[in-house]
Amino acid sequence: MTDDRKTEQENRIKRDIREYGGPVLRSGIWNRAMRQTHHNRWTVGSHSMSVCVAALRMSYWLEDKHICYVNHREIVQAALCHDLGIVGRYEKFANNRVCCHQHPLDSAEIARQIYPEISEKTLYTIRCHMWPLCVALPKTREAVIITLADKYVATGEGIPADWLERYQKALNATVLRTTVPARN
Repeated sequence: MTDDRKTEQENRIKRDIREYGGPVLRSGIWNRAMRQTHHNRWTVGSHSMSVCVAALRMSYWLEDKHICYVNHREIVQAALCHDLGIVGRYEKFANNRVCCHQHPLDSAEIARQIYPEISEKTLYTIRCHMWPLCVALPKTREAVIITLADKYVATGEGIPADWLERYQKALNATVLRTTVPARN
């Protein structure tokens, strides 16, 4: 992707988030989400924003390749709201298993409060984002994209930054040992 294309995509992402995400980004629950730790060193809010960006990139790619059209309003609303039910988790849920199953339902109810006109399809996308850890199977394009983006982002958040750096150094050392001829 060229630099111009990257800039164009970043501007498109910002525009979509501004257009469709304003109500949630201005909400009190979002402020709390930006302060609550999630996946060890991230916050619920930063995780949700990362899921939103990843999901929009996936949807743009699908459109650019003429595979399918995706509703960006639903992507933004579902991505930004999908984990808001986790806010206050230690007071609300007895354990991680209960949180895993209950927070998508709570997130959908919070989304309904933030967006009174939210579509049932978007609420469904929020409720099934924990698949396969919950029984709700993602059946729409938007639900599949949000579920995949959530797993993709969560996987990267679970890897300690220093581990990535150590791994890259070790990999470079191995590659150099096997590809650079020994000096005589």
